[in-house]
Amino acid sequence: MKLSDKFAVFLVLCLVAAALYGAWVWYPREQRVSELTLADHRPVEVLVDGYVSSAECQSCHPRNFASWHASYHRTMTRVASPQTVHGDFAAPPMTFDGRYYELQRRGDQYWTVMDDPDGELDPAEPMASRIERPIALVTGSHHLQLYWYPTGQSRVLGLLPVHYFKDDKKWLPTSATMLRPPDEFSSDTGRWNSRCIQCHTTHGRTRPEEDGADSQVAEFGISCEACHGPAAAHVTYRRTTPNGDASRSEDPIVNPALLAPKTASQICGLCHSYTLARTRESEQHEIEHGFHYRPGQQLTDSLILVKRDLPTRKHLQSIGIDPEVHFDERFWSDGMVRVAGREYNGMVGSPCHLRGEMSCMSCHAMHKPDDDPRSLDAWADHQLKHDRDSDHACLQCHTADQYAVPAHTHHAAGSQGSRCYNCHMPNTNYGLLRALRSHQIESPNVAVSVQTGRPNGCNLCHLDKPLGWTAQLLKDWYGQQPPKLSDDDQKYSAAAVWVLTGDAGQRAIVGWNMGWQPAIEASGTDWMPPLLLQLMQDSYDVVRHIGYRSLTLQPGFADLNFDFVGPLAERNKVIKETLSSWQAAARSPRETPEMVLLDASGGRSQKLYDRLLVRRNRRPVVLQE
Repeated sequence: MKLSDKFAVFLVLCLVAAALYGAWVWYPREQRVSELTLADHRPVEVLVDGYVSSAECQSCHPRNFASWHASYHRTMTRVASPQTVHGDFAAPPMTFDGRYYELQRRGDQYWTVMDDPDGELDPAEPMASRIERPIALVTGSHHLQLYWYPTGQSRVLGLLPVHYFKDDKKWLPTSATMLRPPDEFSSDTGRWNSRCIQCHTTHGRTRPEEDGADSQVAEFGISCEACHGPAAAHVTYRRTTPNGDASRSEDPIVNPALLAPKTASQICGLCHSYTLARTRESEQHEIEHGFHYRPGQQLTDSLILVKRDLPTRKHLQSIGIDPEVHFDERFWSDGMVRVAGREYNGMVGSPCHLRGEMSCMSCHAMHKPDDDPRSLDAWADHQLKHDRDSDHACLQCHTADQYAVPAHTHHAAGSQGSRCYNCHMPNTNYGLLRALRSHQIESPNVAVSVQTGRPNGCNLCHLDKPLGWTAQLLKDWYGQQPPKLSDDDQKYSAAAVWVLTGDAGQRAIVGWNMGWQPAIEASGTDWMPPLLLQLMQDSYDVVRHIGYRSLTLQPGFADLNFDFVGPLAERNKVIKETLSSWQAAARSPRETPEMVLLDASGGRSQKLYDRLLVRRNRRPVVLQE
């Protein structure tokens, strides 16, 4: 071959190589990052320790499988796919707190181009900190969905700092979905591997390595074996024992319905509570091999149930954790849990559980019963039994002729004020942009509200009334001795005082209850807008969101357009215009306008607002949702 021919061949090969490289660069990138590659860099499902997965259960238990499949337990963690991703990845690029986020769908994969959450921003070179990552896993699907990307450190995941809020079909920064102090950006890299894996999967194991973590689960989401225990022995038993000879007592599977109520509830308590490992050794075992606990065992044999008490305080100190910080992020000052999702902590402190048979299954059903007329979607919302969203929940044990009557409730029969749970399970827990019912049964007590700052059921319904009003009625009706109250607590709406003087957690709870329909009906709404507009000026994103939501539920404000994470000047403009409009509107005169912080003309009493705002509890609040 002549030299010229050789050169021609070489030139062709170079052109082919360049073309192939160009195709690799410009070909849709989802084709280059296969699911196999993603699976190498995210936690994976591995069946060990007797776990067989829900797919094995389906063949013999199709009805139970179907109801579980419709539940939000199943969708707590899933691999990212067009079937599991709810977020709008075609949304325009966005910037929050100076950080850039671009979301893209490439074929069946989802990607983010963003400023590195683990890097420093350089205003002079904004592209220097930008990274591009595929989405590997999603957690949640009920109201909020979070997205996790591979970091490249073995199977360690990073958290996309913008979350998708399904209710509003909107992307929000972490600060607007989790109750944390404002202007505090922190990376959540590794959080899924170290924390979420424990309860958002079945039999999760962190499995730390020198350069990351080789995290594994038996199954993503909370599946059959999370409640029934590893099923391999059960499957073998049923396959090798003729149906006529199979015995429940010999079958190694756990059926929570056949357990004692307190033992069955501990299955839920594994995740719906705050717990700590008993020893350093047991903690290391759980990190490497998963929880010691198995359904049917006693939860406290292997874990400490966290309480705001001396033993827990000493244990926290022994492992180098500040007890006061730990407690404040989870509990009210009297030890009642204040964060949603930890219902077991509340229930075990209730007299109905301590001295009775109340359990999680008293009200909830993990599988939709055949005689439940509701759709699967309606049942799955809270997995309540058919009639347990009414007084029937309490009347399983308490007699109707003694408790479900005006002589006991002092409210008209059938009214919201006579509902057991509105008085004894008020919305004093906070989680994921809303208040939810406490699961620690208590009676309204003004002294407790004063001591702890926790609103009571009376003042969360009668939002326009002072603590002094409530104290007098509780004395007249039930003989409860009133505590010594300040002049403000005697004269002004407790809700208004909490909104202006309370900490961020109190403001969020009261603000949410201002949009709760029973409270709106009991309290009226003509006085609420100025307080809700005050919440819309809050330094905490989540408080602004809750104030805005509740205001749109008031008559005349449904179409209000307010971007609670938008520029400050635009937010203030909307607030000022809305307040002016409200001030100019005609309202019926109130007998005691000062009680709800109005002046004699029915407008906002700026003097009272200013005086109460000086008392605001401005301590930084973090709630461990």
